[in-house]
Amino acid sequence: MKMIYKYPLGMDIHHNAVYEIEMPKAAKILDIQMQGTIPVIWAIVNPKHKVRKYVFHVFGTGFEMPDYDKKLYDYVGTVQQIGLTTLVWHVFEVHE
Repeated sequence: MKMIYKYPLGMDIHHNAVYEIEMPKAAKILDIQMQGTIPVIWAIVNPKHKVRKYVFHVFGTGFEMPDYDKKLYDYVGTVQQIGLTTLVWHVFEVHE
């Protein structure tokens, strides 16, 4: 049985942030967008599968990407955090 679940990253998104999220194995990430003020990842999952830790790394536009050449990354998406200024965050899944 497949379902779409959402996984909030939290309100503390910032450059070089690392998030560890438990999702069922073989989750297929669909998208990342802001839902209100919180960045959220949506994924197709089978809730009957055992969970595993997925790791996500955030880089801001114009910031250095210090670990990018040392790890294997898959691009997930870009979100814009709108406030007094607009901050743009690029989210990658980390494969160790």
